Amino acid sequence: MMKSFEEYLKEGKVRTGSSSKSEAKSLKKQAENRFKQQIGKSELTEENATFKFEDAYEALRQRLQSFMAEQGYKPYNHEAIIAYAKENNILTEAEANKINQFRKLRNDIRYRGETTQKERAEEIIKLARKHIIKEK
Repeated sequence: MMKSFEEYLKEGKVRTGSSSKSEAKSLKKQAENRFKQQIGKSELTEENATFKFEDAYEALRQRLQSFMAEQGYKPYNHEAIIAYAKENNILTEAEANKINQFRKLRNDIRYRGETTQKERAEEIIKLARKHIIKEK
């Protein structure tokens, strides 16, 4: 069960400041570029699934964080980003739960040398595309 966004604020895992439209715009652009360059340039295979998974996760995280920057929030925790997106109806509860699972897998990939299958990469790419490319 994820904590509420308010709990992350109280714990200091999110800082508040003034709204930063420029940071929000930059994060959104980085997410779009990462998605286009890393996901869209080559076919997804079993061999590159782990790398594409990581890139799709990172692009999606950047896009969700861009919404926070618009409101003056600076997260220091990926779970706080997910909680914010869920509570602000950027993500559905099902999407938030799925991204939280992806967050755990991404950490296992990054810090424990795990890999993932093509099907899992397809899932996160589809979700990332929905939230990153939808406004184009």
